[in-house]
Amino acid sequence: METEARAPKADVKAVAGTPHWYREAPPHRSRTVLVFVHGILSSNDKCWKKKKGFLKKNKAVFYWPQICLNDPQLGEPDIYLAGYPSGLTAGKFETDDAAVGLIKAMENAGVFKRNRIVLVCHSQGGIVGRRIVLKCKSILKGKQLGLFLCASPSWGTRLGNLLGIFGKVIGFSQSYLLAHGDPTLVQLDKDFQDLLADDPVLPEKWKPTGYCLVEAKRFFWSPLFMVSDESAARYFPWARLSENHRSIVKPDGQSHASHTALVYFCISHLFVTVTEFSNAIERFKDAVTRVLRVCSTGYSSSIDEKWRALQDMKAAASEVVSLAPHDNRTFLDDCIAIRDTAEFYPDSNDGGREWPLRDITREQLGDFLNSLST
Repeated sequence: METEARAPKADVKAVAGTPHWYREAPPHRSRTVLVFVHGILSSNDKCWKKKKGFLKKNKAVFYWPQICLNDPQLGEPDIYLAGYPSGLTAGKFETDDAAVGLIKAMENAGVFKRNRIVLVCHSQGGIVGRRIVLKCKSILKGKQLGLFLCASPSWGTRLGNLLGIFGKVIGFSQSYLLAHGDPTLVQLDKDFQDLLADDPVLPEKWKPTGYCLVEAKRFFWSPLFMVSDESAARYFPWARLSENHRSIVKPDGQSHASHTALVYFCISHLFVTVTEFSNAIERFKDAVTRVLRVCSTGYSSSIDEKWRALQDMKAAASEVVSLAPHDNRTFLDDCIAIRDTAEFYPDSNDGGREWPLRDITREQLGDFLNSLST
């Protein structure tokens, strides 16, 4: 029987729109972070939470971030709750303001130090998430970035046209900026489409990957879906789930369709496979072996050959660090040391040194090579 994924009391901070870590490990130990971005009229606490049962003492509380943390398929990722003001009292605070504030908060928290970042976004949170991606292209370039958009109105929602009338009366900008075809959403859509488009001049152009969930049920009072198919499934592959706009982000366990879709997306599009990591280790072993060979006293090699061997070893070490799926601190620290500190002595080409590398001895490098083989 699955254990209940209860939200901790600390999460009451999110009601006030405060972004914070739900689970954080040192950056060199956790390679992946899930960033949960809620929608309009919501918060980090209530957006992802589901309660089951009628009597208070018998109610089970399920919280999607905790379900992710409990799921071994996700490998204990770090989890960041990206809260921002989204209630009726938010006034003129818009999604662009939310993106700017969250970028600063995530930079200060070290979120962007992770190599794999997944933005799990609900409704308006997908608009905020896309703004974050566009504003942070230079920071995110070279990282694995995924957008998991849950019933997100990329082109707005026709219900937003109705809600916007009330929003304009009370001065609540987020409501009427969700109107279908709003000019700010049209421009955001164009900019994001440009980011996703293939470039024949730059075939290796960086761009995020993604997956969309589409709601299949209306609210009982609504003649329309909160977010239409064409608005919710605009950019990436998608799946329609038997959920409404709220329940689509309130799974009650690891077998819930929303959660299994997230796991599938992470494993199939973002996470490094065992084979990929093993191949990187083999390349690293070959590079270390080459350095030991060309730098040995009995091997005749030029300084250029030694330098190329050293650069190949540092590049291989960097690849292993970026792909490492586990948190073996000693192993990663050794790789980082090779990547960042292994250099030649300035006079290594005069023939007077038996070993030309400083900060790492032949014995240490040999021992490390043996550890790679075990």
